[in-house]
Amino acid sequence: MKKSVSRRSVLAAGAAGMVLTNGVGRAFAQAAGKNINVAIIGAGVQGRILLRDALGIPGVRFVAACDIRKFSRDYAMGMIGKYNKRALGLPKEQQRPPVYDDFKALLADKKKLGLDAVVIATPDCWHAPITVAALEAGLHVYCEKEMAPTIEKSHGMVAAAKKSGKCCQIGHQRRSNPDYIETLKMIRETDLVGTIKTCYAQWNRRAGEKLTWTTPLPDADLKKWGFDSMDHFMNWRWFKKYSAGPIADLGSHQIDIFDWFLDAHAAELQANGTDDYYKDRAWHENVQCLYKYHTPKGDALAFYQVQNTNNFSNYFERFMGDKGTVIISEDRNSCYYVPQPGVQPPKWMMDADKVQTIAFDSAGNPSSILVDGYSLTSAFENKGGAAAEAMKLRSTNNVHKLHLMNFFASVAKDDPKLLNCPADIAYQTAVAVLSVQPALESGNKKKFTKADFHV
Repeated sequence: MKKSVSRRSVLAAGAAGMVLTNGVGRAFAQAAGKNINVAIIGAGVQGRILLRDALGIPGVRFVAACDIRKFSRDYAMGMIGKYNKRALGLPKEQQRPPVYDDFKALLADKKKLGLDAVVIATPDCWHAPITVAALEAGLHVYCEKEMAPTIEKSHGMVAAAKKSGKCCQIGHQRRSNPDYIETLKMIRETDLVGTIKTCYAQWNRRAGEKLTWTTPLPDADLKKWGFDSMDHFMNWRWFKKYSAGPIADLGSHQIDIFDWFLDAHAAELQANGTDDYYKDRAWHENVQCLYKYHTPKGDALAFYQVQNTNNFSNYFERFMGDKGTVIISEDRNSCYYVPQPGVQPPKWMMDADKVQTIAFDSAGNPSSILVDGYSLTSAFENKGGAAAEAMKLRSTNNVHKLHLMNFFASVAKDDPKLLNCPADIAYQTAVAVLSVQPALESGNKKKFTKADFHV
């Protein structure tokens, strides 16, 4: 267990950060001296976010787009065409890439397209089949999280990646976020937090309606790709045939941080939830789970909550040690450090912007007392050196782009060891996350073994 976790240790994270800081373009220049030709497979909302962020990375060229929905195919083709015209100045006949409605046809044309890699952002049920097919075709793969709706299919993705020797990055983008990388370095190098005994994370969303549509897909297309109705296609995250529910959609991001920051895998799991608020959905809308970890510094508890009926406090992760607490989030305004009484932080922390926050009692419950914390972004800027450079990098790049940059830098060097979240690391998170629903439904405590987390 220790060996696999150490691949994503602070030193490895720092090295990955240097790959980004030094510029992805340089990595490409040192490789084969050519562009990396990429296709987007799954050009819905998330696919378009990844496409937008990847288009501006030096040396990356999108040469094809694939989606079963014409609207999404046309949208992606337009995005790529505009970029090729305005940013690259390509002649008109080279601006708009070919589009496909079947990933198998796209992969069959890999030589004609000069394809090197694919970015996959389809519904989760199609992650494993497309990833495995692309790896077997000799292509590098960036696949959105969750890996797959089941542990078995996630296992198959890892096996395919190992057999192919290609880069297979999973979209746990916090692994490439300098805010998280520097916070983890601070926890391990300064002892400002001390021994972590309790962790808490949440992703709270308000109650909302399901997605609707104006132009439905033909029934034959829905059937071909395994969707029972247009409602299921548009709202696939809420149905058991296509996903593992909100705990996988949102929880996989943050439960991954428990493993990473604690330098361990879960030993035990208990879970509960409710499924009576929405009458038109299959998955539990609210889920709470408690993990127990055996860490190098002793046992720790990690509580996670996802809810879809109230968005108070939104999303964050909190790590509480005997010397201090860190709260971290992709919302940079929600990243700060609070020392325990009697702990004297270093000057670079003391001079950081102050943040007033709610105090927590010894049981981890919020109190009415307000205490002063220190902005982590401001503190790392004060610290100077690599930490300040990391904050500069984060301020000019969003979180998805940074993770994509790491992927393409690894592809350019044809070196999976440079990936911040390869399939085997993501699989360990998938095991922890995809075990929640069975534990919830059985009402039994789940006990993990070390072998559960490895392929």
